[in-house]
Amino acid sequence: MTPNPMNTRERDACAVCYVSDRGFLFPSLASALSLKDRLTGPDVDVFVFVLDIPPEEIAALNATFALRRIQVVAMEKRWRGQFDTTKFSTFNPVPEATLGRFFIEPLLPARYDRILYIDGDTLVDGDVAPLLDYALPAGAFAAVDDPLAFAVFGRGFLADFAKGYFPTLGVDPAKGYFNAGVFLADRSAWRVIAEEAFAFFRRHPELCQLHDQSALNVVVGDGRLRMSLRWNSMTIHRQWGSERVAKPMILHFSGSPKPWMGPYWPVSKYNKIYDPLRRRIPEIIAPSEILDGRKCLISSFNNLKIYCKLMTINIDGVLLFRDLMSKYEKDCAI
Repeated sequence: MTPNPMNTRERDACAVCYVSDRGFLFPSLASALSLKDRLTGPDVDVFVFVLDIPPEEIAALNATFALRRIQVVAMEKRWRGQFDTTKFSTFNPVPEATLGRFFIEPLLPARYDRILYIDGDTLVDGDVAPLLDYALPAGAFAAVDDPLAFAVFGRGFLADFAKGYFPTLGVDPAKGYFNAGVFLADRSAWRVIAEEAFAFFRRHPELCQLHDQSALNVVVGDGRLRMSLRWNSMTIHRQWGSERVAKPMILHFSGSPKPWMGPYWPVSKYNKIYDPLRRRIPEIIAPSEILDGRKCLISSFNNLKIYCKLMTINIDGVLLFRDLMSKYEKDCAI
């Protein structure tokens, strides 16, 4: 999956972007620091676009991280009042920060021609240089298949959801369905994609059960490059054994609660990683909710119940998904 060194692009022209509200600001900064700690070769600029953070706090954060080339930038909620919130799916409320990715492009300086977007509930566990240096074709967009893209071929509650959800968006399961938590995009392409996806989201909020991700899949369709699972290793991917298929480079803690909240199953082993990161982030940015021991036990038990429900597909189903992920990897461009 590593690109040929003779077929790369200028790393300094790629902007790494996060979008966060206060609740996700600590993990977003922790993710950015983990990316920097593991990056080899030339450095890269990271932008953390924030909602509802006072200017004095932004200034303090920028003073702290200036030498690491991590810049915190205020973002206005330009989407407010543009759609009827009563039409949203009631089972999965829309976090405002997730809409922010539609509006990052106009805020970037002109010299960047590519965007590597990363969700804040992530940790970088390997070198992302191959992503930053990849010779992304003009007009291209690259992302990783979501667990639903594999689940739809099995059985169980995820399969049932996907089989009902995909037709409402016109998604062909054979062509995949990507997760929007990590993507690499040509800037000019992202400008058009973001505008069209937000327009779809605004017109059809009732169809967007997974928010911006739903709209992005409608707009992009199968016109994307497939990225290896290593670049967006989601919790369910790993529960299905994706680590045997591709070594994770970016860990995505999909689901809730998150590992920085406490040592809960199935991501308890990652909780300790956040301790040294906390010491490197100003106290003005308190970590979002920390779970006490009792809550951790309850959360772990609830997650175990969900896992058991996932495993009602039985071992044959897990092997099916692992086989599908192996085949997927062979078709990846990055």
